[in-house]
Amino acid sequence: MKKGTSFIIFFIFSIAASFLNYLTYPILSRLLQSAEFINTTVALSLLSQMSMFLSSIVALTIGLTKEGSESSAKKTIEQLQQELMLIFLALILLFLGSSVFIFKPISLEASFAIPISIMLLLSIPISIYSGYMNGKGKLVKLAAIALITSSLQLLLAVIAASVSGNGLVSLLGMTMGQVVALCLILFLFKSDNLPRVSIQIKNRSLARTVEMQALIKYTLFASIGVLLINILQISDLLIFKARPNDVIMYTDIYIISRVVFFAGIIFIWPLLAKVDIEDRHKNIKPLAQFAVLVSLMGAAAITFMAIEGELITKTLFGTAYPQVTLTQVSSYAIIFKCLFLILTALTLYCIVIRSYLAFWVPLIIAAGITTLACMTSVATPQLNILIILNLTAFSGVVFFLIGLGIEERKRSTQLTQES
Repeated sequence: MKKGTSFIIFFIFSIAASFLNYLTYPILSRLLQSAEFINTTVALSLLSQMSMFLSSIVALTIGLTKEGSESSAKKTIEQLQQELMLIFLALILLFLGSSVFIFKPISLEASFAIPISIMLLLSIPISIYSGYMNGKGKLVKLAAIALITSSLQLLLAVIAASVSGNGLVSLLGMTMGQVVALCLILFLFKSDNLPRVSIQIKNRSLARTVEMQALIKYTLFASIGVLLINILQISDLLIFKARPNDVIMYTDIYIISRVVFFAGIIFIWPLLAKVDIEDRHKNIKPLAQFAVLVSLMGAAAITFMAIEGELITKTLFGTAYPQVTLTQVSSYAIIFKCLFLILTALTLYCIVIRSYLAFWVPLIIAAGITTLACMTSVATPQLNILIILNLTAFSGVVFFLIGLGIEERKRSTQLTQES
């Protein structure tokens, strides 16, 4: 299959998978009573936040797939998957045991922790298969995995909701959909020699090697970095939430700016598929192309809002805002999302090449934005906050580039000395 055709199919499948994930909410809202739907939405939101670490596992698997021979890479991935399953199984048991206390403040039954935990655990092998396909450059199969999972989860959740009218049962149906999806993925792609899924307590001598311990340690740090980046990209909304005079308008603009973010996320995975582990100078071009693409998307969105912003907000939210203010605020909000698209790509790229910059730079950005949040007050001008947020995000991009440059220089020097 030609690369152009492959990418078009990947794009269509990815859009379809995202649409089906989104479609879950409006469909369940019509099948469940209000209280049941609210509980289901809260539970799914918790699952979404807890699943943020999965993209780090996908990126790490991409890097491992590109390293060494296929057999050795597969063996390492299988062992990593086993270790991650054991680690998160322990964490999930802890989560289940404390769910009564965790869910009490949000008035959610502790039983909702069961489907959340199962789906979280099953997401690990699915994420590893996604990373494995991406590392092999099989973008169509990568998107197919997402489409199969979202389709079956939606289908069985809808069936369960239709039969029971119960939110917990609906989530259990979604969980069963994930089980069926995992089985179907293994069946459909068995010719791709996928890494084996297993949980073994005994015979774990490989896990005690220095290499595997280092890999597990890096995975945990990388997961924290991805968690930080995912949380920080909504920091603008969290800051404005504490400003009663601005929060309503900014929430509307924020929703519009998120469209740019979600549209751009799709293009990160083809970028990571092109990453060259050995000759990293070859990665400059795809990274630059991604930055240009994001910039063009952002410029188009800003132009659209500058021309038709008042009509868009009136149509979507039933509220019209002054066009001048709308143009200024939306421009900064969209730029912020574009910068975080680039930061997300750089974080995942660093995970593919196994650089600790994926942890340290998000930590530095988090410190900067947290400081900003503590220093701002209701009297702080809205645009000033957005300007500082954008400068902080831009600084993060600069830190990444400087760090990558320094690491590459050290790596080149080391390779020269070894040769």
